[in-house]
Amino acid sequence: MIHFLLPLLVASATISPISKDTLLVHDVVPSIYSSPACVDEEYYLISGKDTSFFSCVVTIDEGVVTTLKVECENRMKLSRMEKTDSSLSLLKIPSVTYMPISFDKVISTLGEILNDVCKKYKMSDNLKVIIDLGDLGDESIRINEAFRKTRRQNENEYNTLKIVLKGSNLYNEINNILGRFRKTIVNIEIEEIHFISREMFLSNNKISVENKVPKQIVSCCVYFSVESENTFSI
Repeated sequence: MIHFLLPLLVASATISPISKDTLLVHDVVPSIYSSPACVDEEYYLISGKDTSFFSCVVTIDEGVVTTLKVECENRMKLSRMEKTDSSLSLLKIPSVTYMPISFDKVISTLGEILNDVCKKYKMSDNLKVIIDLGDLGDESIRINEAFRKTRRQNENEYNTLKIVLKGSNLYNEINNILGRFRKTIVNIEIEEIHFISREMFLSNNKISVENKVPKQIVSCCVYFSVESENTFSI
């Protein structure tokens, strides 16, 4: 079933098997940059007729990787869109089923992506890894619980969440992957803390036990600043 779908979805893409029934797809995003030296490349997964919510967009500027942006959203992949007047518009393609994936799968896939990226490009000395906190399944729940236990009235919630993130599996797992390439997280920045409903969270996430999900989950965009291991850590 996988090979039946591929010509329709990823005719221009690079395809790599990462397990018996799952392929890692790599395709170029139609450019919205003024400089031809700056390119976005997108990685995502397909299995049979399904593609996951997972998407990692890698920004390369003059042959150097500057940003990895991880998203897990129920939307068409950016590389399946077309450029129209410096914007991206949806292409009509055969319908597929979009599926949420677990936190462990997000991490293992990110490792596969970095292995592939580093074969072709150099990583910037000021790399950014960007990820949405509300898209991480069981890890989102763990971070939410730790945040609610740690935060105090009148304290800066951004500082509190940064402390929680430094002790999280997310932080440790990403650092473990980066360590293979002599990189480490040196700073965390947080953008727009907000809360998403239990219903919205469940529609976009794969979790192990649904009854552990509270009515609201803390979310935000997290920016991990990454440098070589010989720099100071946060």
